[in-house]
Amino acid sequence: MLSGIETTVGLFPGQGGYRRGALHAIWSSGDPVLRDLFAEVDAAARDILGKEVSPRLFARDPLGPEGLFTEDPEILQLAVFGTSLGVFRLLQARDASTSVLMGHSLGEITALVCAGAFSARAGAELICHRIAVTTRLGSSAGGMLSLACDEHRAGKLLDLVAEPRLGIAVVNGPGQVVLSGPLAGLRKVEQIADTIGVTAVRLLAPVAFHSREMEAVRVEVLRRIRDVRQRPLAVPVFSPILGRFYRDSDRLAELLSLHLVTPVRFGDAVRRMHGAGARIFVEMGAGSTLSGLAGAAFPEITALAPLSGRDEARGLAETAAFLREPGLTASAASAPREPRHPVDARPVTVRPEDTPSGVPAAPEPGPAVPPPASFEAGGPTTAGRSRTELLAEIRTLYAEALEYPEEVFTEDAHLEADLGVDSVKQTELLVRVRGHFGLPAEPDGARAAAYETVGAVLDWVEARVSGSAAHAR
Repeated sequence: MLSGIETTVGLFPGQGGYRRGALHAIWSSGDPVLRDLFAEVDAAARDILGKEVSPRLFARDPLGPEGLFTEDPEILQLAVFGTSLGVFRLLQARDASTSVLMGHSLGEITALVCAGAFSARAGAELICHRIAVTTRLGSSAGGMLSLACDEHRAGKLLDLVAEPRLGIAVVNGPGQVVLSGPLAGLRKVEQIADTIGVTAVRLLAPVAFHSREMEAVRVEVLRRIRDVRQRPLAVPVFSPILGRFYRDSDRLAELLSLHLVTPVRFGDAVRRMHGAGARIFVEMGAGSTLSGLAGAAFPEITALAPLSGRDEARGLAETAAFLREPGLTASAASAPREPRHPVDARPVTVRPEDTPSGVPAAPEPGPAVPPPASFEAGGPTTAGRSRTELLAEIRTLYAEALEYPEEVFTEDAHLEADLGVDSVKQTELLVRVRGHFGLPAEPDGARAAAYETVGAVLDWVEARVSGSAAHAR
């Protein structure tokens, strides 16, 4: 199903894919692609939920993930959908495309819309019906808990709790598993995890998605969306929930309702795509969570995140230019190449088993294409340390404290929404960072809420390291 041209995979985030201010500047510029898209999303939300998305998403001072989850949780999922679909269409308008689409949880609906199975309006309506039913029937359906461990250890924890309605909902990779189920069971897991030293963090999820607790919601959602009109797929879509590609013969309404009670195996899906030749993964949404997970699993890949930098228009333009790069073949993908992703820039070692002949392939001749500037590491040097070096030290500190892979701590990684780090733990980490770099205490204390992303923490450190150096001179 995958072509001989180097396979590129578009990744669509789910519940945690919202970022405050994402696409705000492009919206404010009056971009017609984005304006037309959100007109469709707003119309669906207005008809079904009685509210609109764009006024919240593109307000002068939009709420962060936790604030939006608290004040207007119905809008959160539509914000993720609209942002991801917006990135896809903005890249498409720049003549850029990917070979395969793959969504994470809610992101599968977005991927199917982008593949042509549904219109944008229909996709938004599907999500609105999910939201409406969940709000009505799912209020007591539990929650979700992220564990920094592998699936085997998570299973052992479940055995100790012995709560049959609690189960594994998401496996993102060897270092992150999400449980879903009744709140009482999650609290027991938290207590045991704390005792044995496994980091456990409650997620910003209103209900126990991907668990049997959602069965009543599934039935009602299917009743509402059963007659949704579906169209043939124009682009292959791989499902980490189904473990296969969608087919035109599938009854998508039934499968999408089953998503509510079926686990997500994102790590397996990335391995499947990599094994089929995928070497470029593009985050079709805010941040770089999914592309970071892919890069952590396979450091030799190219992982692009167009909204990971401060200048999103530039990030989109450079990502589009990279995707339009001609002459990349499947054989070239296995040659030693500099990885181009926001995780790190380690040299690639090609193993003999990576090539059909058992001998590492030589690089194909041709002009080198530089990575997008918005993904390049490095920056001005302060107090003898470059920005890259400061980030590396912060990533090591956070990885050791949270037991997460260092690769997930990209500059735009949102500590709570992406990594499940609550405000108490964030404050502890800031104290640890301050001690590591020998920085004086803040007059009013380091407030975690002011540093929502790893990049914000890095800015905080860089400014104070630079200030300390200037004072020393």
